[in-house]
Amino acid sequence: MKSKDSDYEVIITGSGVAGLTCGALLAKDGVKVLIVEKNPFVGGYCHSFKKEGFTFDLVSILLGCSEGGKIYKILKEIGAEKGLEFIRIKKYLTLHGIDDEVIEISSELIEVIENLTVMFPSDKEGIKGLFQTMDGIYKDLYIMPDSFISGLQFLSGNHLRKYGNKTYRELLDEFISNKRLKFILSSIAITFGGMTADMVSALYISNVIMTFFKEGGYLPIGGIQRLPDAVSKVFCHSGGTLIAGERVNKITIDKGMVTGIELSDGSVISTSCVVSNIDAHQTFFSLIGEKNLQDNYLEKLRLFRSSTSAFVVNLGLDLDIDNLPLSHMTLLLPAADPDELTFEVQRMINGNVSGFCIAHIPTLSDPSLAPEGKHVINLITLPSYDCNRNWTDEGNIISEKMICELERLIPKVSANIVHKSFLTPLTLEKYALNYKGACYGWSHTPAQFGMKRLQPKTPFKGLFLTGHWTVPGGGVTASMISGFMTSKIANEYLRNECGT
Repeated sequence: MKSKDSDYEVIITGSGVAGLTCGALLAKDGVKVLIVEKNPFVGGYCHSFKKEGFTFDLVSILLGCSEGGKIYKILKEIGAEKGLEFIRIKKYLTLHGIDDEVIEISSELIEVIENLTVMFPSDKEGIKGLFQTMDGIYKDLYIMPDSFISGLQFLSGNHLRKYGNKTYRELLDEFISNKRLKFILSSIAITFGGMTADMVSALYISNVIMTFFKEGGYLPIGGIQRLPDAVSKVFCHSGGTLIAGERVNKITIDKGMVTGIELSDGSVISTSCVVSNIDAHQTFFSLIGEKNLQDNYLEKLRLFRSSTSAFVVNLGLDLDIDNLPLSHMTLLLPAADPDELTFEVQRMINGNVSGFCIAHIPTLSDPSLAPEGKHVINLITLPSYDCNRNWTDEGNIISEKMICELERLIPKVSANIVHKSFLTPLTLEKYALNYKGACYGWSHTPAQFGMKRLQPKTPFKGLFLTGHWTVPGGGVTASMISGFMTSKIANEYLRNECGT
C-alpha cells in the first residue's frame, strides 16, 4: 500500500450536504479538512442533472430557507448565503381523488386551517387542537444548531413524552373524527416522508409539516445542485481540500482508534479523526468491518430498518400546464379514506405502480429549469427495494403506466413529451451507495426518530457520523443540522484529544 503524507486533522468521507456543512464549518475554524467524494460532483442526493435543456432535481423541496429559517441560519454561519437565491413555493399541494375531486392545500398555515374548517365545520375544535399540538411538537423539537436539545431535554418535553412512541395516525385519531379529513391530512404526510400515517412518527411528521408552514418551502433558483455547490465553494476558499471521483475503501482502526482511510487506488491517508457522511451500513459493515464491531452496537445496527426507495420518471414537456389544477406536488389518489389510503400506499411500497402517483412539478415555481414555455415533471412512486420487481427490465413498462396515470390530470400529455428517462431503486443505490437505495436513511418510525437514531459519536475513538442515518433525521434540512452538530463535536474532540 502507498502512504500519502498527511497533515489533515479531519477526513470526511462523502460530500452530501451534511459532510459539506461539517467540512465548511471546520475549515472556517482553521481545521485542516479533506473531503473524499466518489462522484465527480458534490451533494449526494442533493443533485441536479441536465437533459435536452431540462434540469431535473433529485430533491423536491427545501425547508427553512427564509431569513431566520434553519437552512438560512446554517448557510449564514458558513458564509454561503449570499451565493444563493431561493424562491418560495406558493402553491404546495393538490390532491386529485376519486370522482374527479380536487383539493388544494395552501402553503400558508392560516389558509389551510380556515379552508379545512369550512370543509369540516364539525371538526373545527379538533383541527385547532391538532395544529396547536403539532406546533407544540415543532417548538419542543426546535433543533436549531445553536440550541440542539439533549437526550434529557428530549425526554422532558411535554409533547415529546406524550407522542414519542405514537404514530401520526394515532395523533390524528386523538383530534379528528371525520374520515375524509383524516384522509386529507394523511395525504399531506406522504409528500414529506413517503410513509403511511399508520407507520410514520407523530413527532417527525409534525415537525416537518410545521417547519414547512412556519419557515417555508423553497427551491434554489436554477436547481438543487446550487446548494451543495455554494457550500463546497466556501469550503475550498476556507482552505479545505476536496478529492472528487475517488472512493474510500476502508476506514483504518487500531485498538479502537481511527488511524486514517484507504482509497480505492490502495493509498492510505492518515488522520486521527474521520467523519463518515455515507451510508451507515457501508460505514460499519464495509469500511470498518463487522468483526471490529462490539456485539451490542452490531445488534443495534441490525435492528434498524431503512426508509423506502424511489422509482422516478423524469419528463420534459412541450406543453402549457399553467392553468391546470396542479401544484408543486400533486397526488393522484385512488382512495377516499385513511384506511384505504394506507392500503394503497402499502401496495405502492410493495411495487404496484397503478392508481397512486406523486407528480413533482418544480417549473411551476422556477421556470428556469426548462426551456421557455416548457415544463419539468417528476413522477414518483416509493417502492421498497425488496418488492421483487425487476426494475431494470421493467423500467419502460412501469414508466408508461405512470404516464397513463398522469393523463388523468394532463390530457394528451404523452404526445407532448420531449424527454423521458427514469431512475430506479438500483440507480439510487449505485449512485449514492445508500443501503437498498434508501431515500431518507432509516425510516422515520417512532422507534427510529430523533435521539433514537444513531448518534454522531461512535464506539470508535475519532470516528463520527453525520447525515440522514444519524440524528436528527432524513431530509436536506435535518442533514445540514446534522453536519452543523458533528462539526462542533469533531472540533471539541480535536481540542480535547489532540490539543488543536
